[in-house]
Amino acid sequence: MGNIPFFSVITLSYNSVDSIDRTIRSLKKQSFNDFEVIFQDAGSNDGTIEKIKKNLDQFKKASLITENDNGIYDGLNRALKRVTAKFVCVLHTNDIFASNDILEMAALGLKESNFQLAYGDVLFYSRGDPNYIVRHWVSGNFKKNKLFLGWMPPHTTLFIKKEIFESFGIYRTDLKVSADYDFILRVLKSDKIKINYFMKPIVKMSIGGISTSGFKSLIIKLKEDFIVLYAHYSVFSIIPLIMKRILKIKQFF
Repeated sequence: MGNIPFFSVITLSYNSVDSIDRTIRSLKKQSFNDFEVIFQDAGSNDGTIEKIKKNLDQFKKASLITENDNGIYDGLNRALKRVTAKFVCVLHTNDIFASNDILEMAALGLKESNFQLAYGDVLFYSRGDPNYIVRHWVSGNFKKNKLFLGWMPPHTTLFIKKEIFESFGIYRTDLKVSADYDFILRVLKSDKIKINYFMKPIVKMSIGGISTSGFKSLIIKLKEDFIVLYAHYSVFSIIPLIMKRILKIKQFF
């Protein structure tokens, strides 16, 4: 494979000293090591940067940049400029891969039929305990008409070919929590993308992030989802907006 890694794993951080260890350990345990880790820090001052620096040499290729940004999606866009791999995925601080062979499984699946994008399921955990699962997001197979009915794959499970960002653009920075939804719609509404679904959990994600933490976050999410959906579906945007909420209910059972 030469000097080009198969995956670039982007990890954003900001004052994450209490959670960054969990994410780093998950990365270290992956059975597949042909990946680079791109740490993008937003100016932490709590010891996060020092912890990351201590672990950089534990990976085949890893880099850290710390700089002020204008939110999560600005941080992602900055990190994307440093990507050198064929595929990109995101592993947020406090999130972990669902098993130690996730990258190995994904690499095999992506190679099989020259897929350009793949996704899977998410397990949400609480109480700081990755074994305390409170919600299971089963994505299901992709069909383009499901997008209008509120369906979307979890952003944290996406494996995205680098060229997709060049063709479809990067993340909107005027949105705080829904720019990933906008990106997903932009890409999946296209007929040019070959997509694979891994029928298994890819990531264990901690409850309490900006999009899963309380009533205020819910209102922000609803508002931004409407902005995104109106841009894609105009006056019909209310249908996927409502259906998106209904689809979430079954994740708790």
